[in-house]
Parts: sequence; C-alpha cells; structure tokens
Amino acid sequence: MKLLTSFVLVALAVVVAPASAQDPGSAPAPAAETVAVDPKSLDHEIEARLENIFAATKWFQVLDVRVQEGVVFLKGMSDTEDHATWAADLARRTQDVAAVVNWLEVASPPVFDFEPATAGLRDLGRSIVGGSRSCCSHSLCSASAGCCRG
Repeated sequence: MKLLTSFVLVALAVVVAPASAQDPGSAPAPAAETVAVDPKSLDHEIEARLENIFAATKWFQVLDVRVQEGVVFLKGMSDTEDHATWAADLARRTQDVAAVVNWLEVASPPVFDFEPATAGLRDLGRSIVGGSRSCCSHSLCSASAGCCRG
C-alpha cells in the first residue's frame, strides 16, 4: 500500500510541476479543437504560407512568423488592434496549426504627422508652377508652352 501511495504522489508531482513552471502573467491561447498526431504540413510550409498572406495585406510594418512543432509565434507591429487579432485568428484556422502565440503590438500613431501639410504645400506648388493656362482654353495650352494656336 505504501508503494502505491508513493507512486501516486510521484505521478501527481510529474503532472503538476510543468503547470507551475508557466509564467503567471501570460494567459495561454486556447488550444486547437483537435491536434493532429501526424500533421501533413511541415512547419516551414505553414510559416511560408502565413508570411505570404500577411505580406499581401500590408497591414504589418514588421512581422516575424515562426512555427515550431505546429505552434505559430507572431511577433511584430500591426497598424490596428483588429488586424493583430485577425492575424492570430487566421493562424489558428490554418491547417495543422496546434496553437498560436500572439506577441503582435499595435503601432502608435506619430505625435507629429506632417503628411497632410506636406501634401497641401505640394499641391499648392504644382498649381502655381504648372497649373495656369495661357490665353486660350485649349487643353494643350499651358503657360510654359504658350498657346497651341500659335
């Protein structure tokens, strides 16, 4: 009986010990509904497919996709929270993915965005330099070329 009790205690220690080694600050992503024992897709194939899809969207400034034993690790910058969530959801739905670790961050907008002012000045400069017409209203006439009628 003592031997059986010792065996049960050792078995519990083995099962419980790995759970206590997890970082308490991070919540694990939900596990896949089913995990294939003999996956058909290789890690590098999953990685390449996801990288191509994410690159096509142009929603991610910097994105590092790594796959290890069917676990997808996403790290980088997304332009919105919705796009970061979308990326994790897409990875979860990909064939032979067991779990997804989403470390994507949302890029904060710059404090000073001069693009609207720059675009306005650019348009103003173009209208001053090349936008004025000569004496007639023909589309071929311009101030620099003169009138198309001579």
